[in-house]
Amino acid sequence: MNKTSKIQVIGGIVCLAMALYFGLNATRRVPSDVYGNERAAVTDWGRVALTLVFGFAGVGALWAGMRKS
Repeated sequence: MNKTSKIQVIGGIVCLAMALYFGLNATRRVPSDVYGNERAAVTDWGRVALTLVFGFAGVGALWAGMRKS
């Protein structure tokens, strides 16, 4: 495996790790006015979008890096 392929594979793994992080933290708890003192779960759609972007980038980088090796 040459240097470029190694960098692509490592970059793909980092992108997939970031996608996992953003995916697991896409829901946050906020105080709810409707339910009084209870906390409601709210989806952060920006983090969902980042999950998709980093996921596709990670899979693409891994695919390209493994194809060249």
